[in-house]
Amino acid sequence: MTKGTLITAALGNDGFTNAASWPAEFAKANWAKGQIIAVGAVDAANKRASFSSVDPTLANWTVYAPGVSVASSYSVPTMQSAYAYMSGTSMATPIVAGQAALIKSNWNFLTAPDLAQVIFQSATRLCSGTVTAAACAARTTADSLYGWGVVNIGASLQPIGGLNVGTRTGTTVNFAGSALASAKGGLASGLKGVNAVAVDKFNRGFVVNLASTATSTASTATAIPAASTTTTAIRGVSFSAEYSLIGNPADRPAASDSAAPLKLAHMSYRFANDRGEGFGFGTGGTAGQYFGLDANGSTPLNLGTAGNRFNAPYFAMAESATHLGYSSTLDDGVVLRWGMMTQAASSPATLDDQSAPVAARSLATVELQKQIGAVTGVLTVGQLQETNSVLGLSGAGSLALETKSQTAFMTLAGSFQVAPKTTLSAMASLGMTSAYDNGAASLIEGASSSQTAAWSLGLAHKDVWRNGDALGVTLAMPLKTLSGNLKVYSAVSQSQVDGGLQYASQSASLAPTGTERDLELAYATPLRIGGKLSMLAQLRMQPGHDADAPHQVGVGLRYVRELK
Repeated sequence: MTKGTLITAALGNDGFTNAASWPAEFAKANWAKGQIIAVGAVDAANKRASFSSVDPTLANWTVYAPGVSVASSYSVPTMQSAYAYMSGTSMATPIVAGQAALIKSNWNFLTAPDLAQVIFQSATRLCSGTVTAAACAARTTADSLYGWGVVNIGASLQPIGGLNVGTRTGTTVNFAGSALASAKGGLASGLKGVNAVAVDKFNRGFVVNLASTATSTASTATAIPAASTTTTAIRGVSFSAEYSLIGNPADRPAASDSAAPLKLAHMSYRFANDRGEGFGFGTGGTAGQYFGLDANGSTPLNLGTAGNRFNAPYFAMAESATHLGYSSTLDDGVVLRWGMMTQAASSPATLDDQSAPVAARSLATVELQKQIGAVTGVLTVGQLQETNSVLGLSGAGSLALETKSQTAFMTLAGSFQVAPKTTLSAMASLGMTSAYDNGAASLIEGASSSQTAAWSLGLAHKDVWRNGDALGVTLAMPLKTLSGNLKVYSAVSQSQVDGGLQYASQSASLAPTGTERDLELAYATPLRIGGKLSMLAQLRMQPGHDADAPHQVGVGLRYVRELK
């Protein structure tokens, strides 16, 4: 045993229930050092063969393998080569020896005791007596008759006890808890080319692809639009309660789904005095009702879909923010607005709550609005600050982010009245996110600076079929990452001599594989019973900027009633 060799030994073919053949009987001896595996035989139904000997004192060192009617080479004096079907624990034992050799060929540094434990712990449990299948499968101790069960070669080549990765800080993190939520600018396609080596409880290395941990929230269809009831009181105060009606059919809540109740969602307030000054504040991500082109009523196509298509798309990063703004009219008729948006971090209230945590974000912005004849233009500049998130990119486990990121942006939007009842609207936005270093115990080192952009075009016509109605079409590219790289530091190979891991830095492009295009057709009309009914049809091509994602189609309704 001093040579460190693993021995697979047959239990014997005498059918004894309290004795094993030599050398299997020595597996329990201290001097054996866990390097002897006692092997019994099972039939095609995974039942112990009647001839297979049993020794309950060897249960912790026993496994079974097929040993009934096994085809094998056979020596016949009159024939050069022959085969025969034979039975016996001597037919089962070579299967276990071959399994050990296969494991050793993949991880040469494993010791003989480790090889034995891999075989034991990966075996399919078999149990004697009246034990349910579920209880038997979950068993963590050896059975007095079947030991650890029947060998499972496939399972022995898979991770045992979960996978762990070493991070750049020297800490070890469970890879199973790793996740990377997509940025608003699209899931980084470069992650598909980034592999890391993770190890199981026996320090066996397995290659994992980081893209397997990533989810693209941007490519999941969201409800469009929402049904809502809005009550407007004096001086521009509004409250709304919303319930999602239609999005991706697979994501649509059931009628009895109590997880999506009618709830108070938004509140906003606006006030302007006769000196050309204005004030506004609100909660629930209603900044678009005070800032941007939509605030002056120049974009009748906004029906509450993926943010306002003609406002700065970075406003939508703080989707539940509280905003505060002030505006003044300068001598040349230019309207100056400035303000702040803040969103506090929050986590799901309970472990059963599947809603995503909200990152802390704040945004400062300044706007200039000017109207010249039939043209209204809005220039917006601002800076977005995020904690543990970068343009919506957030991670957990070995891909956790612990950083503060800053994005400076500029948006130019305008509307042009091409005819008395027809308006053409457009928006173009460009942002630059600064490079950052990651402070978390994570595979992610940080990222280089990155550039993002978005644009939209829209055409609307009023009084189409009746007085007060409106029809419009919009084509837009949601916010997309154009450049930048994510830096990853991870184990990339493993030594077959001692099992040591070799680490290296890798770079993953933050630019997604495709370019999303959203085409929307909207119609809004007043009703005789009061209020306004809006209808929307939407086609999303390459949603989430994922070139492989199928197109998504959605339709929706919204009803709004105002009480003066």
